[in-house]
Amino acid sequence: MKTNSTARLLCGLALALFSGFSPLYGADGRNVNIEVNLIVDGSAALTGVLSEVTGWISGSLLDQRLQAGDRITVWSAGGTAEIVYSDTIKGGAEKEAVRKILQSLPAKGDAADFTGALRSAASRSSGQGITYTLLVSASAAAFSPALTGPGASLLRFSRIEEFRGWRAMVIALNIDSRVRQAAAAYFAGT
Repeated sequence: MKTNSTARLLCGLALALFSGFSPLYGADGRNVNIEVNLIVDGSAALTGVLSEVTGWISGSLLDQRLQAGDRITVWSAGGTAEIVYSDTIKGGAEKEAVRKILQSLPAKGDAADFTGALRSAASRSSGQGITYTLLVSASAAAFSPALTGPGASLLRFSRIEEFRGWRAMVIALNIDSRVRQAAAAYFAGT
């Protein structure tokens, strides 16, 4: 009996995850706007890779993922995290504004307040639609407090892509509560 309920739970979670995220990847036909949190390392380590980071974000996020109606908030995670841009995408002008912001990000010091940016992003999330959080780090030393400190639970559901001199991490903020809600709704209906 326990195996049956475990199997049902796993099937329900998989169904909820796949049905909940499919609009994000069906770029042409999606009917849900996404909310993007872009958190960029503000430490001096970013200086050497800034043009590569900006090019990658421009190509893979701004050009391929964002559509009119999507919202983007950009954080500079320096000594303290701060929002440097936040707007709803209406067309190419907003995407160009994000590119300019990225190219002019301040990069100084050894610290990067990723935990503060992640907490702020999690608290600002509307809970509606899909939230996509992308964290870019150029310094392992600046990133380690986020991995070992009190905000480490925010990184529990994430995927890292390594590049030469930097890494991009896609983080599923607040997904644990959304999966529990979807599983509860699924089991309530069966």
